[in-house]
Amino acid sequence: MPFLMNLSYPNYEDLRDDLEGFDDLLAYSLRPISLTTADGLAERLYAYTVSANYFDVLGVRMRHGRGFDVDEGLVDTPATVVVLDHGYWQSRLGGSPDVVGSNVEINGVRFTVVGVAPEEFLGVESMLGPQLYLPLGALVAIEDDVAWLQSRRAGAFRVMGRLADDFEPAQAAASAAAAWERLRQAHPEDNGERGVVVLPERAGRPDPSAAGQFAGIAVIFLVLVALVLTIACTNVANLMLARATGRVREIAIRSALGAGRARLVRQLATESALLGLAGGVAGVIIAIWSAATLRSVVSSWQLELPVRLPLHIDLRVIAFGLVIAVGAGLLAGLLPALRASSGDLGLGLNEGARGASGGRQRQRARSVLVVAQVMVSVVLLVAAGLFVRSLQNARGAQLGFETEDRLLVSFDPSVVGVDPTEGQELHRQLLARTRALPGVIAAGITNAPVFSPRSLMAEVLDEEQAALGDERGTLTPYFSVSAGYLEAAGTRLLRGRDLRDSDTLDSSRVALVNEFMAEQLWPGEDPIGERFFAAPDEDWEVVGVVEQGKYTLVWEDPTPAFFIPVAQEYPDAATLVVHVAGNPLDLADPLRRALSELAPTVPVFGVMTMDTHLRDGRALMLVRLASGLVTAFGLLGIALATVGLYGVIAYSVTQRVREFGVRIALGAAPGSVLWMVLRQGFVLAAIGSALGVLLSIAAGRLVAPLLIEVSATDPRIFGAGVAFTLATAAVASFVPAWRATRVDPSVALRNE
Repeated sequence: MPFLMNLSYPNYEDLRDDLEGFDDLLAYSLRPISLTTADGLAERLYAYTVSANYFDVLGVRMRHGRGFDVDEGLVDTPATVVVLDHGYWQSRLGGSPDVVGSNVEINGVRFTVVGVAPEEFLGVESMLGPQLYLPLGALVAIEDDVAWLQSRRAGAFRVMGRLADDFEPAQAAASAAAAWERLRQAHPEDNGERGVVVLPERAGRPDPSAAGQFAGIAVIFLVLVALVLTIACTNVANLMLARATGRVREIAIRSALGAGRARLVRQLATESALLGLAGGVAGVIIAIWSAATLRSVVSSWQLELPVRLPLHIDLRVIAFGLVIAVGAGLLAGLLPALRASSGDLGLGLNEGARGASGGRQRQRARSVLVVAQVMVSVVLLVAAGLFVRSLQNARGAQLGFETEDRLLVSFDPSVVGVDPTEGQELHRQLLARTRALPGVIAAGITNAPVFSPRSLMAEVLDEEQAALGDERGTLTPYFSVSAGYLEAAGTRLLRGRDLRDSDTLDSSRVALVNEFMAEQLWPGEDPIGERFFAAPDEDWEVVGVVEQGKYTLVWEDPTPAFFIPVAQEYPDAATLVVHVAGNPLDLADPLRRALSELAPTVPVFGVMTMDTHLRDGRALMLVRLASGLVTAFGLLGIALATVGLYGVIAYSVTQRVREFGVRIALGAAPGSVLWMVLRQGFVLAAIGSALGVLLSIAAGRLVAPLLIEVSATDPRIFGAGVAFTLATAAVASFVPAWRATRVDPSVALRNE
């Protein structure tokens, strides 16, 4: 199902009528809306505004009710109907089928629920799950100005099409190119500089600019899983081989009693298959738990967008996992079974325990595998330690603001049509009410908290650059804030004055700059009174300097930033920042009620502490995700390395039973035998650890940009990783070593 990107509605209509080779085209756009709940509070949700044929083209059948009628998708006729996402219907409306026909209030307008989407329908965007679906006619009902819908320059919609049965993707691309050329000729002023790209639907997830990245990530994970499975199978084969070597006499007796080789192989293979089945069942249980954990982690992210991770363990996944597990068990046990069932019957009866056929080459190959496993485990453990330390350091990092005792409350007047004048008055009244609440120390408003996706960027030029006519300056984050914001956020003013309520559109444009920007533009000078340009026609006078902070990423290098009065650049959405004496969440409900009383239809969202915003938001999202995944892989790797080392040492012990019996018979102390075996495990672990340290140093360069106030070669973390690895090696080697000391010389020599 190819699709066309970011088209205007008129272009979509013309393509739908003119494009050959497609059964139909649909259009959709993701947008925030305000939905008033039963308790009278407005919440910010995300809805797809879609063409009326959206569900029909996708072949989606409603769980309850219906989709949209043709006349509900017209952009010149109001349509007040809505389809609910299945997850939202379940979580917020109790999953009642009586919801069809009920009313909800969207952007202050009453809408009728006409349908509920099925549970398996996750939308058409990767990891994005809207709560509602609105027809295009809903825009006419909830927006005062919809002239943009008739503009060919407003590329607000994504377009998807269903290919005709006899049409190939290459033909679709050629057909779209020809249709677009006709549109360019018909409307050269609007479409002359634009083109059209046709992609397979999967190649556009989540966006064509990232085409292939998700597939590449999937391939990487499949390779990792395949490597883990291969190592696990090899470990199991080593263990089965060691076990089979100890059963040579038993197998020889079975063969002497008439059991054929095929029957012996079948018996041993069945044992391996049962082992694989048990592992598969355990793996399925862990997979179900892991999927639920990942969904919980993703749902806890504070990203404003409706992120959803479509991980579902169904019968197909369970069957696939069990088949792979049983097959892996069979493959892992096949070689030991064939080797155990081969050989001379008399030799097996007379020399059952000798088993000297292991061979130095096979033993060396198994040792190399263990060294490689230990090496990879050390790398993963060191990386996990670096990320965990980074998370710990994030709380104590110099962020340029305080996280304790701060509450964030975001709201978006723009979705209900509040103009800037009304919005400024809302800001003023909300701040007055907030500051009057008991326990409030300070309060201020900003367009967005730091690390928010709503952060603003501008190209900054100094006066000399502007005078020379430069058009490109330094890309700089900036924030539109009210008086009192610095105190509420805990940002220190180092020089000059703070922003004031009197800094309005009627006064000169003023700004606060951070230390880095001041030094960058006016090195060694007093920046107070200096001017800079954030756009060719917008100059700002510096009235104060604030401390250096972090604005986009926690691990970013020092970067320039500036703050301007919210009255001089009004934001659509805004965030109230409150410094509280006590538990900040105690003020969450009072502030929601205050906003509801001042502007009943304005949606409230992102109510959280600053600490939660830092921990669960985009600031630390990558570090937390990397920390969790790398730690999980590190623990899995060390577990596999432990099993592999145990298998190698155990197999070596079974091969050397006679040697140990002779040594003990000649008076060797059990401690010397114990150390002899332990030393073999320590040597393998030490070699793997040394190689792992070298590889970790090289890999540290890749993760260094993500680390927070910790060196990629921190000796304490490296030492801890190596120590943990050697400790697990000691545990893995001890059991077979202890068994070696328990060898009865008379039994060992008699069996040999």
